[in-house]
Amino acid sequence: PTFANCERPADRNPLFGKRKDRRGERRVWAPRGTAVPAMASGFGIAGGPGRCYDFWLNFSKCVSEADSPAACIDYREDYLECLHHRKEFERMNAVAKEFKRKEEAAKKAGENKPPA
Repeated sequence: PTFANCERPADRNPLFGKRKDRRGERRVWAPRGTAVPAMASGFGIAGGPGRCYDFWLNFSKCVSEADSPAACIDYREDYLECLHHRKEFERMNAVAKEFKRKEEAAKKAGENKPPA
């Protein structure tokens, strides 16, 4: 998103939006003439549940029922993986690195075809 039509944060700026949250009222960036966005509510961009909402429900249920937070590590990892895809990206990078290694080894051996 571009902030070219946004005002800089300042207390005297009437175009700067306000939003209430659990810490009270705070000033937030808001483009001119638009409503101030609310915090995430579990709904996705198309109006249905968000892609990670089911993982969040499982994690929050586990935390509320568990005696120790350590019992919910698997649910937490699933939820964070859904949000950030770190394990997926690590795997993709490992596959790409191995492919490149095989390709360079084939070039050194004098083969012209890419590895399968």
